[in-house]
Amino acid sequence: MKILIVDDIAITRTTHLKLIKKINPSIEIETAGSYEEAIKNNLKDFNLIITDNILSNKKGSDLVQYTKDKNLNINIVLLTGWHFLDDELKKINIPVYHKPITYDIMKKIITDNIIN
Repeated sequence: MKILIVDDIAITRTTHLKLIKKINPSIEIETAGSYEEAIKNNLKDFNLIITDNILSNKKGSDLVQYTKDKNLNINIVLLTGWHFLDDELKKINIPVYHKPITYDIMKKIITDNIIN
Protein backbone atom coordinates (compact mmCIF):
# COMPACT_ATOMS: atom_id res chain seq x y z
CA MET A 1 0.00 0.00 0.00
CA LYS A 2 1.19 3.49 -0.84
CA ILE A 3 -0.19 6.67 0.73
CA LEU A 4 0.23 10.34 -0.16
CA ILE A 5 -0.20 12.85 2.68
CA VAL A 6 -0.97 16.40 1.53
CA ASP A 7 -0.85 19.25 4.02
CA ASP A 8 0.72 22.70 3.86
CA ILE A 9 1.86 22.46 7.49
CA ALA A 10 5.06 20.41 7.79
CA ILE A 11 4.54 19.31 11.40
CA THR A 12 1.09 17.96 10.49
CA ARG A 13 2.55 15.95 7.59
CA THR A 14 5.20 14.54 9.92
CA THR A 15 2.69 13.71 12.63
CA HIS A 16 0.41 11.87 10.20
CA LEU A 17 3.37 10.01 8.70
CA LYS A 18 4.48 8.86 12.17
CA LEU A 19 0.95 7.74 13.07
CA ILE A 20 0.68 5.66 9.89
CA LYS A 21 4.12 4.10 10.40
CA LYS A 22 3.12 3.19 13.96
CA ILE A 23 -0.04 1.53 12.61
CA ASN A 24 1.76 -0.33 9.83
CA PRO A 25 5.50 0.17 9.24
CA SER A 26 5.35 -1.51 5.83
CA ILE A 27 3.12 1.18 4.28
CA GLU A 28 4.98 3.38 1.79
CA ILE A 29 4.34 7.06 2.43
CA GLU A 30 5.12 10.20 0.48
CA THR A 31 4.23 13.73 1.46
CA ALA A 32 3.39 16.93 -0.38
CA GLY A 33 3.13 20.45 0.99
CA SER A 34 0.75 21.79 -1.65
CA TYR A 35 -1.77 20.90 -4.32
CA GLU A 36 0.84 21.57 -7.01
CA GLU A 37 3.41 19.35 -5.30
CA ALA A 38 0.80 16.61 -4.94
CA ILE A 39 -0.14 16.53 -8.63
CA LYS A 40 3.53 16.37 -9.66
CA ASN A 41 3.47 12.84 -8.25
CA ASN A 42 2.33 9.93 -10.36
CA LEU A 43 -0.95 9.79 -8.46
CA LYS A 44 -2.04 6.50 -10.00
CA ASP A 45 0.74 4.85 -7.94
CA PHE A 46 -1.09 5.70 -4.69
CA ASN A 47 -3.82 3.64 -3.04
CA LEU A 48 -4.85 6.46 -0.73
CA ILE A 49 -4.49 10.22 -0.51
CA ILE A 50 -4.99 11.86 2.88
CA THR A 51 -5.30 15.60 2.34
CA ASP A 52 -6.05 18.67 4.35
CA ASN A 53 -8.96 20.53 2.84
CA ILE A 54 -7.56 24.03 3.24
CA LEU A 55 -4.17 24.22 1.56
CA SER A 56 -2.18 27.41 0.97
CA ASN A 57 -3.46 28.01 -2.57
CA LYS A 58 -6.05 25.32 -3.35
CA LYS A 59 -8.39 23.02 -1.48
CA GLY A 60 -8.27 19.31 -0.91
CA SER A 61 -11.59 19.19 -2.72
CA ASP A 62 -9.73 20.53 -5.78
CA LEU A 63 -7.45 17.50 -5.52
CA VAL A 64 -10.52 15.26 -5.37
CA GLN A 65 -11.84 16.90 -8.54
CA TYR A 66 -8.45 16.56 -10.24
CA THR A 67 -8.40 12.79 -9.61
CA LYS A 68 -11.96 12.50 -10.94
CA ASP A 69 -11.12 14.53 -14.04
CA LYS A 70 -8.13 12.26 -14.71
CA ASN A 71 -10.25 9.12 -14.07
CA LEU A 72 -7.89 7.99 -11.30
CA ASN A 73 -9.29 5.33 -9.02
CA ILE A 74 -7.77 6.49 -5.75
CA ASN A 75 -9.36 6.58 -2.31
CA ILE A 76 -9.19 10.07 -0.84
CA VAL A 77 -9.84 11.19 2.71
CA LEU A 78 -10.21 14.88 3.56
CA LEU A 79 -9.10 16.31 6.88
CA THR A 80 -10.41 19.60 8.16
CA GLY A 81 -9.83 21.82 11.14
CA TRP A 82 -13.26 23.39 10.63
CA HIS A 83 -16.04 22.04 12.79
CA PHE A 84 -18.65 22.38 10.09
CA LEU A 85 -18.83 20.99 6.59
CA ASP A 86 -19.55 23.46 3.84
CA ASP A 87 -21.86 22.53 0.98
CA GLU A 88 -18.89 21.81 -1.28
CA LEU A 89 -17.62 19.05 1.03
CA LYS A 90 -21.09 17.58 1.43
CA LYS A 91 -21.42 17.29 -2.36
CA ILE A 92 -18.20 15.37 -3.05
CA ASN A 93 -19.28 12.40 -0.95
CA ILE A 94 -15.94 11.24 0.43
CA PRO A 95 -14.84 10.65 4.03
CA VAL A 96 -14.11 13.83 5.99
CA TYR A 97 -12.46 13.76 9.42
CA HIS A 98 -11.93 16.63 11.82
CA LYS A 99 -8.48 17.48 13.09
CA PRO A 100 -6.66 16.72 15.26
CA ILE A 101 -6.35 13.15 14.02
CA THR A 102 -5.78 10.64 16.80
CA TYR A 103 -4.14 7.23 16.51
CA ASP A 104 -7.56 5.53 16.56
CA ILE A 105 -8.97 7.75 13.82
CA MET A 106 -5.90 7.25 11.63
CA LYS A 107 -6.14 3.50 12.17
CA LYS A 108 -9.76 3.63 11.02
CA ILE A 109 -8.78 5.66 7.94
CA ILE A 110 -6.07 3.14 7.04
CA THR A 111 -8.22 0.09 7.77
CA ASP A 112 -11.19 1.43 5.81
CA ASN A 113 -9.00 2.19 2.78
CA ILE A 114 -6.66 -0.77 2.51
CA ILE A 115 -6.83 -2.24 -0.95
CA ASN A 116 -5.91 -5.90 -0.99
